[in-house]
Amino acid sequence: MLKLSLDKSVTAIEEPINNIGQIVSMKYRDLPQYLKGVNEMVVEYPYGMLKTRVKTLESLGFMLHTNIWFEPIAVHSTIRQVWVRSGTKPVK
Repeated sequence: MLKLSLDKSVTAIEEPINNIGQIVSMKYRDLPQYLKGVNEMVVEYPYGMLKTRVKTLESLGFMLHTNIWFEPIAVHSTIRQVWVRSGTKPVK
């Protein structure tokens, strides 16, 4: 499963195949092209950017499936969620 870290830039971590993974850094404007074939991903971002990141992911055609980690105590705390593309069933 693809893991995205949404901060000032986007960092994508792909699952390792034969013990070789791939880490890609990109700008937000490149994100729609990168996510064309992705149906499910884990997304991590700071709590202070909740509204902005949710709006970005929903505009790309994804919807929230479940929260892995959500602790709104401090602005700098991290949120980790599973997002799936609208119209697809999540893999269990």
